[in-house]
Amino acid sequence: MTRWEVLIHLSHKFSDIELNRWLHLFDSPDCKATQAADDGSYYLTACRLEKLNSADEVNKSANKLITMMTAIAKIEMDMDFQSIEKDDDENLARIVRENAGDSSNVTAFLGTAKGYAFAIQPTVEIRDERGNIVTQPRQARWYDRILDQCDGSIYNKPEFTALSYFAQKTEARTVRLTYETIQDDEGDDNAIVNNGWVSQDELKRFRCSLNRQDIDSPELHPKVAADPKCTMNIDDARTFCAQKLLKPWLIKKTI
Repeated sequence: MTRWEVLIHLSHKFSDIELNRWLHLFDSPDCKATQAADDGSYYLTACRLEKLNSADEVNKSANKLITMMTAIAKIEMDMDFQSIEKDDDENLARIVRENAGDSSNVTAFLGTAKGYAFAIQPTVEIRDERGNIVTQPRQARWYDRILDQCDGSIYNKPEFTALSYFAQKTEARTVRLTYETIQDDEGDDNAIVNNGWVSQDELKRFRCSLNRQDIDSPELHPKVAADPKCTMNIDDARTFCAQKLLKPWLIKKTI
């Protein structure tokens, strides 16, 4: 089997702190982030890259996989990464090498990143009575079925479309497009409400907040008394979309 090695240049997109959190988020055998010993780089193994036939295919698939991982990290960490925006013509995978021989993994190298200030949830260590760290079995994650697929079929599905919008820098436009993708797939707002994820009032507040002129940049607009039903700021709207719409919808799609 061909073994593809993909060198990913992420220095402009991700912080070291964020990628360090990825070590805990993405640790399944079929989509796993690990850190190199000394050089500050990160490695990504993904079974979906193994059966591809060309370096160009590997490049495109790796870029799409990183996009989904970015969106999932934003959902799980409940924060926006201002460094993730990239030029449309820029490739994440700058070098693709083909090696002969059998391999059970495909490796992508994530380059050293600039530093940004992000909060990290502490890792809890479990120790036995002698003080030795006890290895805990990995717990299944809700997003495993999305990332662990060993083919690219998800790239043609609405799940990838929604994640692609959500992975972008958070703006009313990108949050709205994420929501509209879910709305189109479910049929309408009534169907979303009937799933039990949100109430009709919560959804109306979310929608009208996204339509406020000042939601993206309130400092650029005159201060006007906001409708009490439309008072979400952009961070509130991002969290609402992630936790009340996107995450439960993705779980429903993968059950």
